[in-house]
Amino acid sequence: MNIFIFQILMVLLIVKEKIAEIPPTPPVDEVEHTNSRLQHYIMRFDIIAKSFKEEYLPELQKLKSVFQTTLDKDSVKEKLSLLDTYTDKLNSGFVDYLQTELDKQYVNEDILIHRWYVQEILPELSDNLKKEAQIFLDKIQEAHKIHNLDEKFELYTKAAESIAEDLWDYLNENPEPPPVLNAHLKFFQEYIGYLLKERIVDTFENELKNLLKEVEAALASNDNVEKLRVVDFFDEVSTKFGSFLNEKVIEFEIYKFGE
Repeated sequence: MNIFIFQILMVLLIVKEKIAEIPPTPPVDEVEHTNSRLQHYIMRFDIIAKSFKEEYLPELQKLKSVFQTTLDKDSVKEKLSLLDTYTDKLNSGFVDYLQTELDKQYVNEDILIHRWYVQEILPELSDNLKKEAQIFLDKIQEAHKIHNLDEKFELYTKAAESIAEDLWDYLNENPEPPPVLNAHLKFFQEYIGYLLKERIVDTFENELKNLLKEVEAALASNDNVEKLRVVDFFDEVSTKFGSFLNEKVIEFEIYKFGE
């Protein structure tokens, strides 16, 4: 997954990919990728349980328990089977409601990611670009407040499609301007901090600590080439460490932006 958020604002591919649960690149490690998918569902079940219809809560808790047991004990084949067929034997009313709530969560999550990025760069923009960015912020925040999924998605799509041309050009400058690079670096700083704090990462602990130092040094630096070098590293998936970072970023997004 390319986590340079602004590059996919207009087409909203990340929303479609998440709703379809289609990984954008073949996983390097099928076991880790499958486990991650199960863990993502478990995290999402916990989030939506906070406002889930009471009549469906027992079914949701039972489903979460099945996912947790499969994650802990079953083979990759059994895990993939669960991911592909878990709705087959469930109450249709529950399934419809659950899927709507999950889709709503995906869209809200993307809205909050984009809001975070825009708010990060907003103080550094020129007055004209700042005004246009604020208009975009207002539109996506309106979409965030909407309860109905179809209306929410429509407003969000229109907001992305209506970004002013000069703001769009600024966000897609090559190389990216320092405020955008710094926003990426701050995101990665929080991401690595999450991995070190919340997960068992013995295999890559030293690499993560060293990378965190590089991210923090790049943030403090005025060297845009160095900032870009560090940012570009997070799109590298040819190594086991790069694949690990690529695999876990969705989990961090759920943790930070899920609701």
